Amino acid sequence: MAVKRTTLRKKILPMVPSALIDIAIKDMRKALAKGWVINMGAWYDPKAKVKCTVDDDVVIEEYTVCSACAAGSVMALSLASTNQQKRRLEPGTFSANEKQLRAIDDLRQGSISLAANELNLIDDPYAEGSTEYQTLRALDVSIPEFNQQKPEVFFKAMKAFSAKLKKAGY
Repeated sequence: MAVKRTTLRKKILPMVPSALIDIAIKDMRKALAKGWVINMGAWYDPKAKVKCTVDDDVVIEEYTVCSACAAGSVMALSLASTNQQKRRLEPGTFSANEKQLRAIDDLRQGSISLAANELNLIDDPYAEGSTEYQTLRALDVSIPEFNQQKPEVFFKAMKAFSAKLKKAGY
């Protein structure tokens, strides 16, 4: 009997900033539904340690949680295999998507100018008189910090940013 072989196709994220924001929002919502902690200070850690203390020396409680940032949520939920989800992940783990993942990190901070540079959507942004870069800088916005207790504030700002970028062709 012939054995049918299947190959996993690697998923490639789009190079469109607004689409990357939409994917990140979707995956962050899934992460929250799974009880994960959104931590913009770390990519993805399925066993992040939480330690509750008093005066830094009296430990009240210690446990682990799954923790991910915006790009980490995309890595774990849109790109990673089941086995990969069991270990820490960072953009370099997904070489075909590294630029997109780093761009998501810029976008969650409201910077289309840095994200576009990361995605190679613009020529040298530091060239004298780079009008393209200045045009993008004008699209940069202020995104509030993510708050685990009030995630909708962040999501609303990100959705508005995505809509603004779509209108501008990004």
